[in-house]
Amino acid sequence: MKTTKSIIHSIVGRRILGLFIACALLPICGLAFLTLRQVSVKLQEEAQQRLKQTSKNIAMSILEGLSFIQTEMEATRENWRNSPRPGAGERHDRHSPRLKSFSLLQPDGTAEILFGAPPGARQLTDTQQQHLAAGKACLFSTTDAAGPPRLFMAMATDRERPARGVLIGEINTAYLWELVDSSLTYQTAVTIINPLGVLLYSSQPLSAETMTRTVRELPHSFSGRFEFDSETGPQLASYWSVLFKAEYLFDDWLVVVSTPKHEAFGTVKTFTWTFVLVILFTLLIAYFFSSVQIRRILVPLTKLQEGTGNVGKGEFSRRVEISSGDEFEEVGRSFNSMADRLAGHFKIIEDTSNVVRSILIADDEEKIVAAVLGNLHSVIDCHLIGLSLLDRDETGTARTYMAGRPGGPFEKGNQYQTVFRQEELLRLQNEPELLYIESDRYFTGLLSPMKSQGAMTFNLLPFFVQDQLAGVLVLGNLSLWGQDHEGLFRARTIADQVAVALAKARLMKEHEQLNWGTLHALARTVDTKSRWTAGHSERVAAIAQDIGRLLGMSGKELDQLHRAGLLHDIGKIGVSEKLLDKDSGLTEAEFALIREHPAKGALILEPINAFAEILPLIAEHHERFNGAGYPRGLTGEDISFGARILAVADVYDALISERPYREGWELHRVLSYIEKQAGAMFDPVVVQTLLTLHPDHVRQASLASPCFEPGAADPVFSG
Repeated sequence: MKTTKSIIHSIVGRRILGLFIACALLPICGLAFLTLRQVSVKLQEEAQQRLKQTSKNIAMSILEGLSFIQTEMEATRENWRNSPRPGAGERHDRHSPRLKSFSLLQPDGTAEILFGAPPGARQLTDTQQQHLAAGKACLFSTTDAAGPPRLFMAMATDRERPARGVLIGEINTAYLWELVDSSLTYQTAVTIINPLGVLLYSSQPLSAETMTRTVRELPHSFSGRFEFDSETGPQLASYWSVLFKAEYLFDDWLVVVSTPKHEAFGTVKTFTWTFVLVILFTLLIAYFFSSVQIRRILVPLTKLQEGTGNVGKGEFSRRVEISSGDEFEEVGRSFNSMADRLAGHFKIIEDTSNVVRSILIADDEEKIVAAVLGNLHSVIDCHLIGLSLLDRDETGTARTYMAGRPGGPFEKGNQYQTVFRQEELLRLQNEPELLYIESDRYFTGLLSPMKSQGAMTFNLLPFFVQDQLAGVLVLGNLSLWGQDHEGLFRARTIADQVAVALAKARLMKEHEQLNWGTLHALARTVDTKSRWTAGHSERVAAIAQDIGRLLGMSGKELDQLHRAGLLHDIGKIGVSEKLLDKDSGLTEAEFALIREHPAKGALILEPINAFAEILPLIAEHHERFNGAGYPRGLTGEDISFGARILAVADVYDALISERPYREGWELHRVLSYIEKQAGAMFDPVVVQTLLTLHPDHVRQASLASPCFEPGAADPVFSG
């Protein structure tokens, strides 16, 4: 039972079992199928032939019976002509099993009855009269509402003088049907239909509608075969036409002989059951032999399956132990060897991935070089690594960085300038991988420092940025054989990633330069509205950054401070030049316009998502520590820290610069004013940091005269 379960639950077990069974059963099933098919075709053909012959025999029997009736009528006619006539109203005392009645139809329409019932009024057509005049008999039928159609045979009374009258005999159809039944074989049935589709006779309980519908669908031919469904099941059938037209001037009948299909294929059923028993016996034998083989296979396969699962989990060190003495044992040894190789490959792949990741996250050339020289030895076995980056001026000059294997004498590496000749650049352009071995003809400027460290063989892998040669990755080896294929493949991958990282770094640098150029252009656009404020925004940004650095701000915060310093007065775009250049004090209305520029600046920059973090610095750089500023009157630490720095830098540059209404102040005077406003207008921490930037002037500022004379323009808002 345990073995049976293991076979059923194992896919390989089921497969082998199925293979054994298939090998045993397929030939038998194929042979049986062909045999059954041939037997079925043969039996059907024989059954159709029998039905065809039977239908033909029945048709011949009907014609033969009509021939007997015609002969009897001719004999009766001769006897009747030579015998005395009965008196009026008398009948001849005669009868016949083939005829129900016999009478003479006079030219005047009166009938003389020999025996049986009168035929009824009947007027023969001209065609029938001509047929009788030719000495032939003709058939016709009449429809009786109370029963089946009545069949009559007519012939001339006198062949030489047909005008003397017509002899008419009503045929006893029961006589014909007896002839039909006597021609039937075992398990066959007959159905006879006239041209109008009327069922004349059927030996089986068959619906006239079913048979008529079936016959109407037959092709118009003399004979043939077909199949149909009856009330008793599927039937094989054959038909034959009874040809009356030429002899009796009567429409042909259709004789259909049928037999149940299951009777025709009874032998096939017997053969099928025998075949089923043979299959069951074969199945038992196949199962017995296959189970023996499966037991010898499943144990090694189970161990290999467990080993595969361990490899899938990354457990490459676990061994597969198989001692079956056959190919499975060899497969186990190969599996263990493969696991060892996979462990090595995965380690290299992981290390390569780490190298690529470190290269791709580098955002400038120095970091890219450090990532390559510091990590490439972990995935490529070479003595020296060189990375040469071409200058973008297309002169062939390059900066080459070189580093040796970790732990070696040249581990830290160095940098040297390289000049590529034109033919060397062309060769790098045309050959994606170059193998250089002990030659002084090419790349002497690049390789000479490496050769001095003992390298003998070099692999040069150029990389490109936007289809332009950007640099070369150099692998130096102590042997004459160079790198193997896998090492070159990894080196090629890393060189391509260096190209990607280099392109990204250059794009980021260009983007950054574009951004800062745009910001400086905006700042100069605002500052050049007045010749007195030219360069003001750039100076404020520089002073604010100096303060921020001393305060220990991060690189991101300094970047925001730089941006905000350049754009802090962008709201003055809407201020008239006349107002900015006014050489006297501002009126209340004019000062109100000036007070709007911080909020306007924030509103202008608000749609730009990249400036979202500097909007508070721009909007609040005229807020004062004591709440006396604008536009919102914020106090203390409610004012953003960057805005507090900008406030000091803005006033510093405004006071030290020349204005239309005053001269620029001396440095010590500016510092004295700002120091006295600490805690009032300005954040004391920021003020103290500004004073730290000018230690030589702090003492002099403390001895300076008052900051500004009464009536002068307010220096606080002059920026």
